[in-house]
Amino acid sequence: MGQVIAGRFDLLEPLAGGGQGTVWVARDLRRQQRCAAKVLRQSDSAALLRFVREQGVQVDHPHLASPYGWAAEDHEVAIAMPLVAGGSLEDALADHGALSEPLVAHLLLQILDGLSALHADGWVHRDVKPANVLLEPTGTGAPHARLGDMGLAMRVSDARLTQLGLLHGTPGFVAPEAAAGAHPAPAQDLFAAGRTALRLLAPAAVPDETTAPTDVLAGIASPALRDLLGEGGLGSEDPEVRVRAAAGAPAVLAPLVAAGREADGGFLTAEGEPFEVFDQVQDLMAGPGRETAQPTSATAMAAAPQPTRHPAADPAMDPDVHPELGARRWAWALIVLGLLAVATALALLLGGGSEEAAGGPAESSAASSSVTAPTDAAVSAPPPTAESSAEGPAGPATPSSTGSPRIISSVRLRDGCLAAERGTEVRGVDGRHLMCTWGDGGYAWTEVAS
Repeated sequence: MGQVIAGRFDLLEPLAGGGQGTVWVARDLRRQQRCAAKVLRQSDSAALLRFVREQGVQVDHPHLASPYGWAAEDHEVAIAMPLVAGGSLEDALADHGALSEPLVAHLLLQILDGLSALHADGWVHRDVKPANVLLEPTGTGAPHARLGDMGLAMRVSDARLTQLGLLHGTPGFVAPEAAAGAHPAPAQDLFAAGRTALRLLAPAAVPDETTAPTDVLAGIASPALRDLLGEGGLGSEDPEVRVRAAAGAPAVLAPLVAAGREADGGFLTAEGEPFEVFDQVQDLMAGPGRETAQPTSATAMAAAPQPTRHPAADPAMDPDVHPELGARRWAWALIVLGLLAVATALALLLGGGSEEAAGGPAESSAASSSVTAPTDAAVSAPPPTAESSAEGPAGPATPSSTGSPRIISSVRLRDGCLAAERGTEVRGVDGRHLMCTWGDGGYAWTEVAS
């Protein structure tokens, strides 16, 4: 698609949409890797506050897909998360049907592990369900689950955003005390994790208010799994019972998981077929004019070699950026320059060539365009060379007189920036007025006097 938010997140392809925003396959231009970017329009103050909370859930854990950065520009704000490319457990149920008990035990232990880290940091997820549990593409190997979508997450100590009479969560996965209006607590996530496991075992029955969970429990062969998911475990009405059951789950389920693991480390579905998780994003991005496949899991992206030259210096020739990006940015740069030329000409004609007319509207238009399309206007800047002066390849960056920048970003003073961001002004995470400039052998965010 090619929309770039705040000069950082290049939106490539939409993945999913919902009440909390649209999730895109994006390219983080600062990290030079793919990510999942959740984009929200700043039109609803309550939704925006939830969005701010979501980006605050930066808990680094192998079974969580937590946000790691954010940026905002004009009416849009985006937060970035690891791109987990294997789809969700809900997708897996649509592909495979019911899962085997050892496989469900394996996935449940990973979900509980992620929740343990989230709860230890003071957060409650509030919407644990198969659709929010993402899978890394592992083929026929052991699946790797990561709990994502922190849009409803909140700290236990936070004020509630829910209005009286409204309940957040998904029917069938909401704990009894939450349905009765209790303040969010970790034990409510544990109830939802148990219901998630039941749905993986019986997709057609859970959640279904006409089918009692006891009917599903009666069909579970493993006594350990049945007890953990029943009324004496995660399905209990007593939150304290759920907490104790979750703490003992690894020891209780370990034998079931070990017995059900195949020789290659993978697991079977309830029908006895291999459970497979493949890269769905690669298939989504495939096709004429799409960029070539790249590693998409968090582990693969971290291990991928980084380019030795600045990738933004020549995007049309950069193998890490989709081929059409360069042409598109050149086209936008020409359009911006053409509009500036027309505005200048009109100002001169209407003002009779006076100094006031030439320096007023034209300068205002130029200043606005320089913030709106920083990456377009700076694409032609060549990469730094040995002959470049200390002021940078295109001369010193001059602070503009546009006042407070309208781009809000998570950058800090002296963070590195891109050549394409040179001259861009932002308000950093600590409120400072910053500009991307060249100095000390590289591009970095420096403070600008307001």
